[in-house]
Amino acid sequence: MPKPYNPGLSAKTVRNVHVVMSKALRDAVTWGYLHTSPAEHAVVPKIRRLSDSRHVWTVEELGRWLDGALEDRFAGMWVLAATTGMRRSELAGVRREMLDLETGCLRVEGTRVVVAGRAQESDGKSAASRRGISLDSFTCGELRKLVDVLV
Repeated sequence: MPKPYNPGLSAKTVRNVHVVMSKALRDAVTWGYLHTSPAEHAVVPKIRRLSDSRHVWTVEELGRWLDGALEDRFAGMWVLAATTGMRRSELAGVRREMLDLETGCLRVEGTRVVVAGRAQESDGKSAASRRGISLDSFTCGELRKLVDVLV
C-alpha cells in the first residue's frame, strides 16, 4: 500500500481537501471529462479521535488552576469559563447587557471570532447555541468585580 503524501498538513485538513477534490473529480467523470477519478485510489489519513488523547482536569487540577486565575484582572471570565464550559468564542462574545448578576443569568446570543486577523461578531454555531445559562453565586461575585473594574 502506498504511503500518503504529507505536506505538513493535519490529517483533518488532508481529509477535508480529499472530500472536495473527490467530489470535483466525480463530477468530471459524470460530465465525461474523465474516465475514472484519480481520487478513488488516494490514501487518506485516519483522524485520531479527541477522546483518545483528551485529558479532563480533576477537581484538584481545576482548583489549582483557579487559584492562579483568581489573581488575574480578568478572573471573572476565567471563573465563567471554568463553571459553564462555554466555548472561547462565546466567552469573547459576552457583553454586559447579556448578564443579569442579580438573578444569576447569562444569555448567550452570539460569539466573537477572528477572521483574517480581526475580531468580528458572529451569530454562533447554531440556533441551539443561543441559550440561557444559570450562574452560581461565586461566578456572579467574580463577574461583578470584573464589571466594576471595566466600567
